[in-house]
Amino acid sequence: MKRLLLVLLCTLSIFSAFTQSRKISGIVKDNKAIPLPGATVSIKGTQNLVSTGNAGEFSINANTGDVLVISVVGYKTKEQKISGEVSTFNINLSEDYSTLQDVVVVGYGQTKKSDLSSAVGTISSATLAKTINVTLDEALQGKAANLYVSQTSGQPGAAASVIIRGVSTVTGNYQPLYVIDGVQIRPSTPTGGTYNLPTGFANQLAGINPDDIENISVLQGPAATSIYGAAGANGVLMITTKHCKSGPTKVTASSLLTIQDRPEKLPVMNLQQYALYLQKFQSLGIYVSISPELVDPSILGPGTDWQDALFRRTNLYKHSLAISGGTEKSTFYFSGDYLKQDGVAL
Repeated sequence: MKRLLLVLLCTLSIFSAFTQSRKISGIVKDNKAIPLPGATVSIKGTQNLVSTGNAGEFSINANTGDVLVISVVGYKTKEQKISGEVSTFNINLSEDYSTLQDVVVVGYGQTKKSDLSSAVGTISSATLAKTINVTLDEALQGKAANLYVSQTSGQPGAAASVIIRGVSTVTGNYQPLYVIDGVQIRPSTPTGGTYNLPTGFANQLAGINPDDIENISVLQGPAATSIYGAAGANGVLMITTKHCKSGPTKVTASSLLTIQDRPEKLPVMNLQQYALYLQKFQSLGIYVSISPELVDPSILGPGTDWQDALFRRTNLYKHSLAISGGTEKSTFYFSGDYLKQDGVAL
């Protein structure tokens, strides 16, 4: 009997030693050996978890046979089984670009698109490259739901009217708030007053080359007002431009040639027909002001066809060049474009 008890005690001691918890430590890095801070390290099937520090280091209590689960946004989740006497692990995670499509950049950070309570649209640089865009206004047309872009003024250099989800009256400003790399830009009128009349206001975004845009996020509803308050009541267009990245010097060049055809000619009255039209009004007792030159239609010719005078087919050339590169300590990104229409630089 004593021998049986001794055997049982020895067995329990060995089993207890085998399953005794010990401290497991390690470093989490990406496939380029760069530490990943903020990664989650947990014991599979339990609520025991920790986060990696600034250098990617972690420390957690675990038993032999447990499985470590390492995960972080933008990288594939990895599992590491604890066996033997090994207590230190160097874990490398590979990038997972598919999960990045579910992340939306907002004013003070990033969140999953499924977690947002209102609509957020994203326009990528690949989408912008599918159309011919001379200005940012043209780049926005037809690219996102509930985003209406129209040209309301014939004034050279005038900005287009951009309306998100219809007209809003909270701030008296029909135009959205533009946030370019964190800098807020609001459209203005020549008089410096409120912006509820977008016709003819100066285009403050004309200096942005559409080829330099990485992506555009269209924020509507609570996604805009929760961050920017009343300033975002008409929606927010968050524009992220292309930034420099360390690595070998990269030169990107593009050239575009398009033929711009004249618009469809509209049937309108000539000068003589217009003079007869005004006289017909007077014969019906309707007062209209007629200039002295139009009093006698019989001496008038057809006049000037202003559609033929203003419009004609022309060529549009656009050339863009960008240079980027640098090291981990210093990077650079330069870009420029040249636009020429019918032999005249714009």
